[in-house]
Order: sequence, then structure tokens, then C-alpha cells
Amino acid sequence: FKVRRQRAAVISHDESLVAYLSDESGRMDIWVQPIAGGPARQLTHSSGFLGTFSFSPTQDLMVFAADSGGDELMRLYSTDSKGGEPVALFPDPARKNGWLVMNEVLNPNGTPHPTNGRPRAPAGTRTGA
Repeated sequence: FKVRRQRAAVISHDESLVAYLSDESGRMDIWVQPIAGGPARQLTHSSGFLGTFSFSPTQDLMVFAADSGGDELMRLYSTDSKGGEPVALFPDPARKNGWLVMNEVLNPNGTPHPTNGRPRAPAGTRTGA
């Protein structure tokens, strides 16, 4: 008997794949599965925590936030739907006590969705480097 968790599904730009978080490999990673049916395959092999993720609305590109080995410093990475080697988008080894907030939702045409909000850090919280 094996209970697995799955959450946070997104659809690829060409509507051929669904990506979701699952702990099928023993820890939470991004998996993709054809919408038409077929086996799921693991897209990421994270050693830390995975945050938000999304497909590009126009191309085969997945952007996701992850820390490195549990250091709790979220960084942005990109890969494709085949699970190529992740590319660091904003390497920032000097950032300390910073907040990375990703909550922008895009329409299929790439424009910001009207439900987007601008989160605020709690009063008295230090943000930035």
C-alpha cells in the first residue's frame, strides 16, 4: 500500500502535457504526463524544496523556483518538457534574508491575469539584501 501526494497542476502551451508536483520518487518533484494518456515522467530531480512552477504560454519552457539542498533561498530555474538540465535564471549567491515572491498568473496570450496581486511582507519584516 503506497499513498502518494500530488498537487498544483499546470497545462503546457500546446495543451499536450499536464505538469504537477508529486512525491512518486520519494520527494516532491515536478512530473509531466500526456493529456491524451500515457505514463508520467519525472521532470525535475530536486535535492531541496520546490516552490511554484509554470509553463510558458507560448513555448516549451518550464520555469520553477527551488532552493538548493534545503537552504531556503529560492532561486529561479528553467527547463523544457523533456527535463533537460535546469538553467539558473537569476543566480544570486550574495542574497541573504531576502524574499522571493512569485505569484503572477498569466493569460494564454502572455499578458498578466486580472487576479494578480502584489503580496506585501508583514510589517516590520526586513526585505532585500
